[in-house]
Parts: sequence; C-alpha cells; structure tokens
Amino acid sequence: MNSKFQITSISILTPIFAFILAIFIIIFSTQALAEVPPNSFTNKPFDSYRLVDIQVISQNIQKQDNGKLMFSTTYLIKNKSSQNIKKLTWYAVFIFNNRIIDNRLSHINFKQFNILKPNQQYYLIAFTPEDEMPTFSKELFTSDSSDIKVKPIIKSIVFDDGSTSIKHN
Repeated sequence: MNSKFQITSISILTPIFAFILAIFIIIFSTQALAEVPPNSFTNKPFDSYRLVDIQVISQNIQKQDNGKLMFSTTYLIKNKSSQNIKKLTWYAVFIFNNRIIDNRLSHINFKQFNILKPNQQYYLIAFTPEDEMPTFSKELFTSDSSDIKVKPIIKSIVFDDGSTSIKHN
C-alpha cells in the first residue's frame, strides 16, 4: 500500500512541478526579453515615418526611342529628421488589385547631389525598363499602369555623421 501511495503522490506532484517550472521559465524569459533594446543593432530607433517621408507623386509608361516601354515613378522624398541624410534605401512595392506584382530595392546616395538637409525635399524619377519587368506582370504594366500603385517601404537611412537607422526584417 505504501508503494501505491508513493506512485499516486508522484503522479499528482509531477504536473504541479511542471506548472511551477513553466511559470519560472516564462518570468525569466520575459525579463531577458525586456532587457534587449529594440533595434539593438542600429544607432537610432527605426521610425521611418518620423525620419523620412517618401511619397509617390506620379507614375506612367513612357516609350523609348527604340520602341521599348519604361515604367516611371516620381517620388517626393522629405527629410523629417533633425540630421542630414547621406543615403536612403527603400523597397518600391508594385501593387495591382491588392496583390504584389513586383518589388524593387531602390536607393539614392545624396552625397552625389549634396546632402538632404533637415526639412529639405528632393524629387526623384525612377525608371523600370520593360526588359526588367516580370513576365507575368508585363502586360499589367503596359495596359493597366494607371491601376498599379507603388508603395515605398523604407529599409535604411544613413545619416551624414555615419549613424544609421535600419529596419531589420
């Protein structure tokens, strides 16, 4: 009878110990997570909406002299930060009927054109040649280009002092 009592008490205590152990693991793991600063690999917190604004001003199809088509997007880039921006990298995501049909990694090095100062804005025209358009969406680019929307998503910002703000995926 003693051995039966010991087996029953062990089987009752096992879930209790497991529950207590789980609570300790949760408490210590959340404390460890709380001590890791967000974006700990960057010099500045990544909040692209407060640092830079990229707006799509216009988009259209242009025909080149050789007869090939080119999709153009005009961006307005505004420096909303308090620092000079040296380089900006973003994804241009092409959307048609709420579906992504293409995306391109775009960047501009302002050092070539002077630095983008705080509260300054810059217009940029980016071209996507017909040859670089995805085969499955080339027809959309050429026939329904007015229905294609371009959404810029900022990837990184390099400031004049060398500090960076990077979005980690």
